[in-house]
Amino acid sequence: MERWRNYLLEVELREKEPAAPQPQSAGQKAASMLGRVRGMITKGFDKMDTTLQKDYCINKFPELLHAQGDLETWGDLLATLKCGIGYKDKKAFLDILTNQVPGLNAVKSIFANANSQADFILKMYQVDDDARPSGNISKLDMDDYVSKMLDKGIEREFIEHLIKAIGARALDDEIPDDWNITKELEEYLRQKNSGRTIEVPQ
Repeated sequence: MERWRNYLLEVELREKEPAAPQPQSAGQKAASMLGRVRGMITKGFDKMDTTLQKDYCINKFPELLHAQGDLETWGDLLATLKCGIGYKDKKAFLDILTNQVPGLNAVKSIFANANSQADFILKMYQVDDDARPSGNISKLDMDDYVSKMLDKGIEREFIEHLIKAIGARALDDEIPDDWNITKELEEYLRQKNSGRTIEVPQ
């Protein structure tokens, strides 16, 4: 009987002990790393010191994009704009980035010649549709017909709206397959003009 009581006591103690953490799978480790890398943007890229910016733009972020093969989330797009425009050694970032993700080679010269996020987006959507780059960065290339007819004042307002809209989205949310800058403009004009917007030829 005494042995039985001891056995029950041992069982009760084991049940109260916290379970040992399970080893993470490769996928779980990758997901954890992605969260940490994208989370750095939320802390404020402009507030990072030069050492942290270098570690992020030259090491961590290109490594992440290499593993993914493309920009997948709003955080990836925002980080590309931050490092491609705001990082002091953006040439080094662009060299590494285009080596890691060859699909971004087509926009290297656009980044190199842009002096702000707004300037990059403006230059990006003026690319001819026939020269549109591959991957999600191509979603910033506006339909040629629409970009030519866009009023300059509305254009500036829209680009400011777009930069704020991208920054306001959840960084870990994937960029939808059907999202692009032309559709964003259509929705912006619809909200601004009581439902009226542009008609894009099919």
